[in-house]
Amino acid sequence: MHRLIAVVLLAGTCLAEDDVARMEQIIQSYVSSKQFMGSALVARDGVVQLSKGYGSANLEWDIPNTSTTKFRLGSLTKQFTAASILLLEERGKLSVNDPVKKYMPDAPAIWDKVTIFHLLTHTSGIPSFTSFPDYGPTQTVPTTPERLVARFRDRPLEFQPGEKWNYSNSGYLLLGYLIEKITGDSYARFVRENIFQPLEMQDSGNR
Repeated sequence: MHRLIAVVLLAGTCLAEDDVARMEQIIQSYVSSKQFMGSALVARDGVVQLSKGYGSANLEWDIPNTSTTKFRLGSLTKQFTAASILLLEERGKLSVNDPVKKYMPDAPAIWDKVTIFHLLTHTSGIPSFTSFPDYGPTQTVPTTPERLVARFRDRPLEFQPGEKWNYSNSGYLLLGYLIEKITGDSYARFVRENIFQPLEMQDSGNR
């Protein structure tokens, strides 16, 4: 089952009732075919045209989604990680062309040519820890960034940095780890104070 928050921003005047009804019809078609559960928001010129929840927030307890239901964003977090890295570059704290070992001297030798740019673009060759056989049983176990990095730091590269592209959750976990090492702050606090609060994203968070 797919869960997502659909946010559509349109320019111009208010939508006609028929347009809003058509949107609802389209969304309901996905709900009925069990392809979508979540919340939808449609706004035009700052005026909310549609704000509604669909399906269940909790299937076990039959709790319906509402327009204010909070969702785990999963890999959408990567855009905030990337934005944080670029903010740090803008402030002169790093360069995306810097090798990872500049900020992590104890990194394994096979990472010598891995740069921050490689991590950002999924071209580092570092294997994604979410593809490891033990990921399923351990994904809900409390851990630390150091322990997570330890799970893949000594694994062979899948290819030489920059040679290929392969989606890697390890790369973005490592970026979050570097943000903490470079700023001396937690990832959560850095994102909150440098992205969420300036943009007045009052209902966004991470944990």
